[in-house]
Amino acid sequence: ELSVKMTDVFENKVPEINWEAIQQKAGSATRNASATVLGVLASQVENMIVASADLSNSDKTDGFLKKTHAFTKNDFSGAFLQARFGEVMGHTIYAYISDGGVQEEISQGAGRVAGHLGLNNLILFYDSNDIQLSTETKEVTSENVAKKYDAWNWKVITINGNDADEIRKALTEAKAETARPTIIIGKTVMGKGARKADGSSYESNCATHGAPLGGDAYRNTIRHLDGDPDDPFVIFPEVAALYAKRMEELKKIVAGKYAQKFAWAKANPELSVKMTDVFENKVPEINWEAIQQKAGSATRNASATVLGVLA
Repeated sequence: ELSVKMTDVFENKVPEINWEAIQQKAGSATRNASATVLGVLASQVENMIVASADLSNSDKTDGFLKKTHAFTKNDFSGAFLQARFGEVMGHTIYAYISDGGVQEEISQGAGRVAGHLGLNNLILFYDSNDIQLSTETKEVTSENVAKKYDAWNWKVITINGNDADEIRKALTEAKAETARPTIIIGKTVMGKGARKADGSSYESNCATHGAPLGGDAYRNTIRHLDGDPDDPFVIFPEVAALYAKRMEELKKIVAGKYAQKFAWAKANPELSVKMTDVFENKVPEINWEAIQQKAGSATRNASATVLGVLA
C-alpha cells in the first residue's frame, strides 16, 4: 500500500474530491473557509507538497507583505530627501508587523537591507502575541526574532506591549537612535480583556483570531473592561479632555513645522524648487539617444550606464 502511495506521489496523482460536499458556515471569514478546504485536502491527499507560490496578488493584502514595499521605499526616499534637502525633510517612518509578518520572506529581505544601510529613521513595532491564523506560532517556528533583527544591525527593544508607559518609553528610546533602524517587540495578549458568554476568557485563544465577538460575549467583554454594554462607544470626559489638550499641542507643532519649511524655502530658493519638483513627480528631460553605450556591453553594465545618467 505504501508503495502505491509513493508511486502516486511522484506521479502527482490525487484522489477525486467532491468540492460541493465541503460544508462552510454562513458568513465565514475567507481565512476560515480556506482552512476548512485545506483540512479536507490534508485528510484526503497524501502528496500535499507545495511546489510554488503565486504572489501575483500580494499587493492586495493588508499585511506586512504589502507594507514592506511601502516602508522600505519610504525609508529609502526619506534618507535620500534628508541628505538632499537637510533637516527640513527630517522625519520618521513607523511600520507595524505581526507574528505572521515576521515569517514572510519579503519582510526579512527588507529587514536585512534596512539594517545594512543603517536606516535610522525607521521604527518597526512588532505585536508579538504568539498567535497566528489557526495555531500558536510555536507550531511552525522556533526562531529567536530579537536575535535575528540584532544580527541584521537593528536596535532591539523588548517590552510589555499592553503597557502604554512602556510603549511610550520605547518610542522615545527608538527616536534617539541615530545609527540603525529599531524594532520594538511588544509582547502582547491577543484578545486582552475579552470574555465569552459564560464569563470565561477569550485571551490567547487561536479561535479568537479574526473572529468577531457577539451577543453575551460582546456585552460581557464591555462590562469586564468597565464599560457600559448599553452605551459601549461613549467617550469619557477625561478622555475627551486629554485629546482636546493634545490637539492644541499638535496644532502648535504643525504650525512650527510650516514656519520652519517656509523659512528654509526662503533661504534656499533653488532647493525649494527642486523639492517641489520631487513631490510633483517632475523630472528633467533626458536625451536617451545621447547616452553612449559600448558595443557588446553586458546588460548589467549598460543598465549601470543609464542609471548613472539618471542619478
